[in-house]
Amino acid sequence: SELAVAPVALQGEESAVADLDVYPNPASTDNINVKIASVTDGTVHVKILDGMGRGVFVSSFDAQQVREGVHINAGQSWVNGIYFVVATNGQKTFNRKLIIKN
Repeated sequence: SELAVAPVALQGEESAVADLDVYPNPASTDNINVKIASVTDGTVHVKILDGMGRGVFVSSFDAQQVREGVHINAGQSWVNGIYFVVATNGQKTFNRKLIIKN
Protein backbone atom coordinates (compact mmCIF):
# COMPACT_ATOMS: atom_id res chain seq x y z
CA SER A 1 0.00 0.00 0.00
CA GLU A 2 1.12 3.55 -0.67
CA LEU A 3 1.25 6.31 1.88
CA ALA A 4 -0.11 9.61 0.60
CA VAL A 5 1.37 12.76 2.11
CA ALA A 6 -0.36 16.09 1.63
CA PRO A 7 1.17 19.47 2.46
CA VAL A 8 -0.22 20.94 5.66
CA ALA A 9 -0.43 24.68 6.17
CA LEU A 10 -1.04 26.28 9.52
CA GLN A 11 -3.66 29.00 9.65
CA GLY A 12 -2.27 32.16 8.09
CA GLU A 13 0.55 30.31 6.34
CA GLU A 14 -1.29 29.11 3.22
CA SER A 15 0.37 31.71 0.99
CA ALA A 16 3.77 30.97 2.52
CA VAL A 17 3.50 27.33 1.46
CA ALA A 18 2.54 28.30 -2.09
CA ASP A 19 5.22 30.99 -2.41
CA LEU A 20 8.27 28.70 -2.23
CA ASP A 21 9.37 27.46 -5.64
CA VAL A 22 12.01 24.71 -5.84
CA TYR A 23 13.05 23.70 -9.33
CA PRO A 24 13.73 21.57 -11.20
CA ASN A 25 11.94 18.91 -9.24
CA PRO A 26 13.21 16.19 -9.45
CA ALA A 27 16.69 17.71 -9.29
CA SER A 28 20.29 16.60 -9.00
CA THR A 29 22.40 17.62 -6.01
CA ASP A 30 24.33 20.20 -8.06
CA ASN A 31 21.29 21.83 -9.64
CA ILE A 32 18.74 23.04 -7.09
CA ASN A 33 17.08 26.44 -7.43
CA VAL A 34 15.08 28.13 -4.69
CA LYS A 35 12.86 31.16 -5.21
CA ILE A 36 10.40 32.94 -2.91
CA ALA A 37 8.70 35.79 -4.74
CA SER A 38 7.01 37.23 -1.65
CA VAL A 39 10.04 37.96 0.57
CA THR A 40 10.82 41.66 0.78
CA ASP A 41 13.63 42.20 3.25
CA GLY A 42 15.92 40.62 5.78
CA THR A 43 17.68 37.30 5.61
CA VAL A 44 16.27 34.01 4.37
CA HIS A 45 17.64 30.90 6.08
CA VAL A 46 17.45 27.82 3.85
CA LYS A 47 17.76 24.26 5.15
CA ILE A 48 17.45 21.06 3.18
CA LEU A 49 16.58 18.00 5.24
CA ASP A 50 16.82 14.37 4.23
CA GLY A 51 13.96 11.94 4.76
CA MET A 52 15.12 11.32 8.34
CA GLY A 53 15.02 15.03 9.18
CA ARG A 54 18.81 15.48 9.19
CA GLY A 55 20.13 18.75 7.79
CA VAL A 56 22.17 18.12 4.64
CA PHE A 57 22.43 21.78 3.56
CA VAL A 58 22.18 25.01 5.55
CA SER A 59 22.82 28.53 4.29
CA SER A 60 21.53 32.10 4.52
CA PHE A 61 20.76 34.46 1.68
CA ASP A 62 19.67 38.08 1.32
CA ALA A 63 15.92 38.38 0.65
CA GLN A 64 16.52 40.06 -2.71
CA GLN A 65 18.65 37.10 -3.86
CA VAL A 66 15.92 34.63 -2.90
CA ARG A 67 13.21 36.75 -4.51
CA GLU A 68 15.14 36.54 -7.80
CA GLY A 69 16.12 32.89 -7.24
CA VAL A 70 19.26 31.28 -5.83
CA HIS A 71 21.16 28.32 -7.26
CA ILE A 72 22.34 25.69 -4.78
CA ASN A 73 25.20 23.37 -5.58
CA ALA A 74 25.57 21.18 -2.51
CA GLY A 75 29.03 20.08 -3.63
CA GLN A 76 28.38 16.48 -2.73
CA SER A 77 26.15 13.74 -3.98
CA TRP A 78 23.15 12.89 -1.83
CA VAL A 79 21.34 9.59 -1.93
CA ASN A 80 18.41 9.61 -4.34
CA GLY A 81 15.14 10.17 -2.51
CA ILE A 82 12.80 12.69 -0.94
CA TYR A 83 14.16 15.79 0.80
CA PHE A 84 12.47 18.80 2.34
CA VAL A 85 13.38 22.44 1.73
CA VAL A 86 12.61 24.68 4.70
CA ALA A 87 13.12 28.44 4.36
CA THR A 88 12.51 30.99 7.10
CA ASN A 89 12.24 34.76 6.78
CA GLY A 90 11.31 36.49 10.01
CA GLN A 91 8.16 34.82 11.31
CA LYS A 92 7.31 33.12 7.99
CA THR A 93 8.29 29.55 7.26
CA PHE A 94 8.17 28.07 3.77
CA ASN A 95 8.25 24.32 3.07
CA ARG A 96 8.52 22.27 -0.10
CA LYS A 97 9.26 18.64 -0.91
CA LEU A 98 12.24 18.01 -3.23
CA ILE A 99 13.09 14.80 -5.04
CA ILE A 100 16.79 14.17 -5.71
CA LYS A 101 17.76 12.00 -8.68
CA ASN A 102 21.52 12.09 -9.34
